[in-house]
Amino acid sequence: MPDHETLHRVASTFHKNFNAGRFDDNGPLVAEEISVDSNTVRFTGRSRFLERIRRFDGPFPGMQLRDRMILIDGMKAGVHYIMQGEHGGQFGDLSPTGRKVEIRGAEIFTFNDEAQMADLVTVNELDRLKAQVSGRESIAEHADITPVDPGSPHVGHGIAQRERVHQLYDSLSQGDHDAAMVLVAEDIVVQPDGERVEGRDGFVGYMHRHRSAFPDMTSEIEDVLVDGNRACVSYHRRGTHRGDLTTLDGSVVAASGRTFSFRTVDFMRFNRQGLVDELISVSNGDEVVAQLTD
Repeated sequence: MPDHETLHRVASTFHKNFNAGRFDDNGPLVAEEISVDSNTVRFTGRSRFLERIRRFDGPFPGMQLRDRMILIDGMKAGVHYIMQGEHGGQFGDLSPTGRKVEIRGAEIFTFNDEAQMADLVTVNELDRLKAQVSGRESIAEHADITPVDPGSPHVGHGIAQRERVHQLYDSLSQGDHDAAMVLVAEDIVVQPDGERVEGRDGFVGYMHRHRSAFPDMTSEIEDVLVDGNRACVSYHRRGTHRGDLTTLDGSVVAASGRTFSFRTVDFMRFNRQGLVDELISVSNGDEVVAQLTD
């Protein structure tokens, strides 16, 4: 059975090979019949996987995947990374613009006994990527990305962290924001959808905006990984569009009555009191808009 250090090394090597353009070197890191769900595109097989990871090299030659954190829990890894590059090739119907792009990404790997990736889930902020390429959002300079050590679990909070994750998302699904408030720190920093909100009031205000558009929205947890004082949570948001939704570009999608479902991956940190004081959310808003308008 591969140990924590081995799985961490494999997970970090994946992006190092990508950044160096050594895409084929990632072949031995994955199982022959790897199962992939990449931004809702689902397929199996190593050869298709290698084709898939090359897709950004044309429109964004030399794109870099900067790991911010790698969390290992059992036979799984949760990776939060930043994609940085420039629009140097054809992207959809857009000719090269030279514009800088920088979006967040999340991956969850499940390893087999040979320390190969047997299952991969990927979520990227593709809505922000399109906004940056089209000029609706501007990236002046790429940020410096410093890897974060998950640290050691605070005394008495190792097991409780997983329980608190479930309590938090259960409370949010029930619309019980008072119950959610006691699980997060007063000075919590939340970074959802390219935004930054601070404090409990900011956190609850952000959730209220979502509830106004989707009053029955629930969060169905798929995976919880805990490593040190951090956690990675993969879950599906589901609900009914009963209120106006303001999108990333400022346009408004009027209530349609349609239902939606999409995956989000959150990365959070716990303070010494066992409260969440940082939450970074990775999702693709285009998935929601497509289900409400197509």
